Amino acid sequence: MVLGLWSMLTLPVSQYPDVAPTTVRISATYHGATPKAVENSGAPADGYSSGAAMAVMEELVSQLDGGYGVAWTGLSYEEPQSGTQAPYLYAVSMIIVFLALAALYESWAIPFSVMLAVPVGVLDALLAAWLFGQANDVYFKVGLLTTIGLAARNAILMLSSQKSCAAKAARSPKPLSKLHACACAPS
Repeated sequence: MVLGLWSMLTLPVSQYPDVAPTTVRISATYHGATPKAVENSGAPADGYSSGAAMAVMEELVSQLDGGYGVAWTGLSYEEPQSGTQAPYLYAVSMIIVFLALAALYESWAIPFSVMLAVPVGVLDALLAAWLFGQANDVYFKVGLLTTIGLAARNAILMLSSQKSCAAKAARSPKPLSKLHACACAPS
């Protein structure tokens, strides 16, 4: 019995199928059991944003005969909906960061100096993207958020360094050493 089972599990090499690449027809997916819906996918050309590519695709579909329309899925579906929410999210984020910095430093004035450092980094990133012809896509927005975070982090580090220097100068008994204390020699 065991020998018969083993012979069923082992096959000669000639019995294995050959694997060869073949071409297949791309199938169209019909939505709602009507052949008037066609699934299409694509990507924007280099130097163009996904929003510009979607606008061109909608224009091309509107020129077709037969009453075709456009329905997006995945990220393309979410992009137009979330595009108008970005300014509100940035505003709410700035308020939350301001309140967190105010709680951290126990001051209302210090967070303003941190928040004023952020537009410099944002304007530099926007200028660089414009000069080099970069697309305003999802990756650009992620990079912009990273730039905002790094600009705020640098401002926070400068403020904490300044606060420690001021505290060191206040503890110094000699008037001349206050100047040296603000040079922030390592302690």
